[in-house]
Amino acid sequence: MKKNRDYEETFQRFFYSNSIPMALTDMETGVFEDVNPSFLEITGYTREEILGRTSLDLGIITPPERERMKARLEEKGALENIRVHLPVKSDERKYYICFGEAVRMPTGRKILCVARDIHLLLTARQLLADQENLLDTIFRNSPDFLVLKDRSSVYKKVTPAFFNYFKGINESGCVEGKTDFDFFSEDKAREHKMEDEEIVASGRTMILNKSYKSDIGRRWYHIVKAPIKDAVGEVSGILCTIRDVTTEKRMEMLLHARLCISECRASTNSYGLMKKIIETAGEITESGFSFFCSARKNGGHGVDLLIHGPEGFVHTGDAVFVAKLLVSSPFMMCRQRGEGVICNIPDGISAIAFPGVGSVRSMILLPVFEEKQLVGFFGAGNKDTEYDELDREMMKELCHMGCDILKLKRTEEKWTEVRRILKNIAEHFPGMIFRSGVSFPWPMEHISGTCEPLTGYGPEVFVQAPKLPFSSIIHPEDVKKLESTIDHSFLNQEPYEREYRIFHKKGTWRWVLERGVGVWGEDGSPVAIEGVITDIHLCGGPK
Repeated sequence: MKKNRDYEETFQRFFYSNSIPMALTDMETGVFEDVNPSFLEITGYTREEILGRTSLDLGIITPPERERMKARLEEKGALENIRVHLPVKSDERKYYICFGEAVRMPTGRKILCVARDIHLLLTARQLLADQENLLDTIFRNSPDFLVLKDRSSVYKKVTPAFFNYFKGINESGCVEGKTDFDFFSEDKAREHKMEDEEIVASGRTMILNKSYKSDIGRRWYHIVKAPIKDAVGEVSGILCTIRDVTTEKRMEMLLHARLCISECRASTNSYGLMKKIIETAGEITESGFSFFCSARKNGGHGVDLLIHGPEGFVHTGDAVFVAKLLVSSPFMMCRQRGEGVICNIPDGISAIAFPGVGSVRSMILLPVFEEKQLVGFFGAGNKDTEYDELDREMMKELCHMGCDILKLKRTEEKWTEVRRILKNIAEHFPGMIFRSGVSFPWPMEHISGTCEPLTGYGPEVFVQAPKLPFSSIIHPEDVKKLESTIDHSFLNQEPYEREYRIFHKKGTWRWVLERGVGVWGEDGSPVAIEGVITDIHLCGGPK
């Protein structure tokens, strides 16, 4: 008896002092016969509210669950890892893992239940599930490439955009467990592997800009490789964020091309500028050749067909060949539509053979207009991959830009020729061409022509900071007459002419004829006089 009492006292001390929630229930009825303080603490109930009630009364388990648990106890004598939610007075649901064991006591068979709080575990699991769901949502909807690798560079997860780049792989094809060596060339894969190893070793993010050539053509990417660290700060994986910046890069190339062509404008003629534009078209579209073909019968651009291909530039004025080219399928389609066309299928263009190029596999072609008149065709061909809308837009922008720059260059060339003609006229004109102020003493701003034969002085004597004002060599009797004539001219806004005498450097008076006109400013007031002074001394003076 004493031994049993000692045992009961030990059990009670263990039961009531344990920080783990414990309960003692009748095996047959399921009625709670005793609970420890820890059980009361987590439920918020009092002993009186718990004792005498069953797990069914408290909603801990359902009747079918109780029958299954009872059968298991009968069979094995114990329960393990049974997830239940204990009743909490605040109506909060708290989940626990229960362990139960059948024990024989003087009052009958009982079940000793021990509960372990799994609330934090379930919360952590839910948080993990939410994070995984968020990660999955990001991966499914991100327009960027997202590649998740472990620390050994083995693929764990990729976004759908990954399959747009590798057309030979569909989304049903599993990429988990693969490496860069399964998708890239050995050199590229080895390069990626070295980058990953550096990130794992350093724990630092790496930012890269790279270009790749794939089934869909050359693409440019902005790449951020970030290390994923575990709870202790060790790198456990790598997240690669890869953004396709091809559009921005090609627009940047187009802007760079514009700058290069604009700079080239100053150092070459129209023909050289056209060659630069044609060569640039091949570069920015990665084409095998590029060209301009004139649609004018007289070759209005000074060229019938100019091609840049593998052998450099080829220029042909073969009228028969150009005529056949202009009636070929893509050229006729481009003419009829009045817009750029893309031919990625050899049908209809395989018969075309450009000098220095050979057969044509693909082509992009744009019409060139000047004042709404078709003057030619601008195009490129034989790209390794298919031409797309971005190629067409870039060619279109380059074409417009090239036309504007060429037009400006031709205008500059015309004005250069005009200036050359005017300079020759001014240098050999039998008289003095001038620009002067509008008020007496009419200071000279510019003089050209035969100033020295007329006056005996060089132009530098009368202009800028004059050593001798031109009005000072005019005969005093003629100054007032000239001033009156100029005033009358300004008043009526008409040209004037006046004969007067000037004192030649050799000491003689000479008769001259001045013809001039006023130059008017934006506000309507005269700002200068421009005219010419000719020698009429040998003609016998004034008529």
